[in-house]
Amino acid sequence: MRETALPQKVKKATTTINMSEVQSNVLKKNVDTCDAVLKRLNSEKGDWKLLGMCMPEKNENGDDVRNMIIAKQATDSLSNKWDQISTCLSQLHSDMKSNAGAEVIREKRMRLFEALEGAEHLLKIWLDKLSEACENIKEASGTLNELKKSIEGTRKEINGILESLEKLENVPVVMPIRIKREIKQEVEEDILVVFENTPMSRAAGNAERNIEDKTHTTQLTYKDFVGQPSQIGSRQWISRFKDGEPVHMNKKTFCQIVEDGTDLFFVPQVPTLVKSTAGLGMKVPRNLGFPNLQEYLQSEERDEVTVIDSFKQKSLSKPMKISEVLNRFNTPSHERDLCINVLSNEESGSGTKFDREFRPPRLVKESLEKQLERVLIRKKDRIEEELEDGLITEERKEELIEQKKRIEQQMNAFPKYLKFVIVSMGGSFTNVHVDFSATSVFYHVFRGTKIFYLAQPTEENMAIYKQYETSGNAKKKWIVESLENEWERLVIEAGMTAIIPSGYIHAVYTPEDSIVVGGNFLMENQIARQFELSRLEEKMLDKGMLDYGSLYKEFNNVMFSYTENILFEKLASFHEIPVEDVEELKEQTSAMMNNLSKSDLATWYSEEDQERIIQKLKDLIPVDWFPVEEIPEVEAPAPIPLAAEEAENGDGEPEAVPEPDVTRARLHRACKRAGENF
Repeated sequence: MRETALPQKVKKATTTINMSEVQSNVLKKNVDTCDAVLKRLNSEKGDWKLLGMCMPEKNENGDDVRNMIIAKQATDSLSNKWDQISTCLSQLHSDMKSNAGAEVIREKRMRLFEALEGAEHLLKIWLDKLSEACENIKEASGTLNELKKSIEGTRKEINGILESLEKLENVPVVMPIRIKREIKQEVEEDILVVFENTPMSRAAGNAERNIEDKTHTTQLTYKDFVGQPSQIGSRQWISRFKDGEPVHMNKKTFCQIVEDGTDLFFVPQVPTLVKSTAGLGMKVPRNLGFPNLQEYLQSEERDEVTVIDSFKQKSLSKPMKISEVLNRFNTPSHERDLCINVLSNEESGSGTKFDREFRPPRLVKESLEKQLERVLIRKKDRIEEELEDGLITEERKEELIEQKKRIEQQMNAFPKYLKFVIVSMGGSFTNVHVDFSATSVFYHVFRGTKIFYLAQPTEENMAIYKQYETSGNAKKKWIVESLENEWERLVIEAGMTAIIPSGYIHAVYTPEDSIVVGGNFLMENQIARQFELSRLEEKMLDKGMLDYGSLYKEFNNVMFSYTENILFEKLASFHEIPVEDVEELKEQTSAMMNNLSKSDLATWYSEEDQERIIQKLKDLIPVDWFPVEEIPEVEAPAPIPLAAEEAENGDGEPEAVPEPDVTRARLHRACKRAGENF
C-alpha cells in the first residue's frame, strides 16, 4: 500500500506482533485438524480397496467385462492416490508438530498439494464412470456413496490446511490494517502490523519502501534466486524462481494498465495490459479451451507441432502430434516427464478453425506489413485494370505482366506472424530475449496465466543485451543479474491482452497450464531499432549461435519492398504531407538510409535491384534534410561490436559456441522469450 495523503482525523500507529507466536498458534490448529483428517483418510483408503474387491473382472459366463475392468483399475489408482495423500499429510503433520523450519514445511505443503491435485484430477475423470459401473452391485454402490460424502469433506479440510499454511508463509513483513477506534470521536487509523523475529522484518525495519503493501515475501537472497545459468528451466530452478520472482523481478514501474481497448488505435509507447477485449477490435473464439483445442488446430495438411521441453530448455528431436501434446496435459503436474512449451505454431492461412475464427486487434492494421500488403493489393488491382484496356501497347503489356508477377510473388511469400497459438504447461519458462527483429507484440491469454518480466530498451540495457547474446563463451552469468534493478513484473490473466512495443527485453513464466495467441509485427516508427536487432540476429546466425528459423525471415525483403512501394511515394509527394508528419517521415527516411543495405537474405530482389532501390532512396531525399556527408555509401552496415570474450579472441571462431537458444524458436515464436515472441 503506497502512502497517500490522509485526512487530519486519520492517524497512524504501529503495533508489534511476535511472529513465532502467530506461527505456533496456526501450526497447532493445523496439527489438530491433521489428526482428524488422517483418521478419515485411513477409513477412506480402506473403502477404496474394498470397492476394488467388489468389482468382478468376469461375468457369470466367464467373459471379460470391460467396463468393470476399467472401474477396477480406476479404484486401484484412486486407492494409491489416497495412500500418497495420507503419506504426505502424515509427513506434514510430523513437521508441524516438531515445529520444523519454514523451508521444510513449504516443501511438504507442495507435495501434499500436488498429491491432492492429482486425486482431484482422477476423481473428475472417473467418478461418474464408477457410479455407472457400481449401479448394479449393491455392496459397491453403497461403499461408493459413502466415499463420495466423505471425500468431499476430506478435500475441503486439506485445502483449508494448505491455504492456512500458504497465508502464513506469504504474510507480508508489514501489513497495513484499517481499523476504527474511538478517540473522542470515531476516526480511522492505519495500523502497520510488523512481524518480529524474522530476518526480513529486522532488515526492513528501517526501510521506507517496506511500508508499501507487499503481497509476497521471500527468504531467498538475490544470488540464490538467480542460481546457475546452466540450471535455468529445470524443476529445481523453477521451484526457487517462483518463490523469489514476485520480489526480485519487480523493481521498476513503467507499464500501464487500461480497462479496455477503446482508445488503442496504435501501439502504445510502453507495455500495456488491457483487462478486457472490448474495444480492441479483436475477434476471439469464445469457448476455446483444452478440451476442444485439437478441434481448433487440427488440419489435413498438418497434425504435428514443434515442442520445447522447458525443463531442459531444448526442442525435442522430433515434432509431436497435436493429439499427443494435448493428452499429456491430462497428466497430473507432478507426474509429467516433460514440461511442454509450444511456441512456434503459427496458424495464419492454415485453414484451421482457429485461423478462420481469430482476428488480431485493430491496431495491427497500422503495422508496416499491413500497410505494405494494402499497397501491393492496390497496385495489383490497378495493373489488372490497365491490362484490360485494349489500347495499351505490347511493350507496356509485357511490363505490366512482369510487375504483376513480382507483386504476386511477394504476396505469396508475405510474412505470417500474427496467429501464434502458444500452448504451455505450468512451470514453463521462456528465457530472456527480444522478439525477432524487435517486432512489437500482442498477447492474448485464453486459458491460464502468463507472467512477463520486462526491461526497457534503453541504450545501456540494449548494450548489455547485445553483449550477452553475442558472447562466444558459455554464459557464466545470467543477464538477469546484469539488469537486476531494471525489471517490471506484468501478470496477464485469462481474458486479458498485453501489447508490448518494439525492443523490450523480457522473459516469460507460466505458473499454470495456459493457452495464448500472440502476434509479431513491424512498425514504421521503429525502423532503426528493428534493423539494429535484425543485424544482431544475422551476426549470430553467421556465427552458428542462432538458426535460420529463429529469424524474421522476410525482414530484408519487407524493408526493400516497403522502401520501393511506400517510402518512395511519400518522399515524392512530401510537400503534400501535413507539417506535423514531416518530422516523422524524416526519421523513417534517416533510419532506412542508414541501415538498408544489400543482403543475400533479400531474395525478392536481385543484387542489381537492391542497388537501384538504395540509390533511388538517396536521390529522393530532399537536399535540405541531411548534410551530404551523412548520406552513407551503398555498403554493408557497420559491424556490431563483439562481446568482451570474443574481442580477445580476435576474428577467429569463439572458444565455445553455445547451442542455439531454444526460445528463439518462437521464430515462429511471438511470446518471445515471452516472453513467453511474445
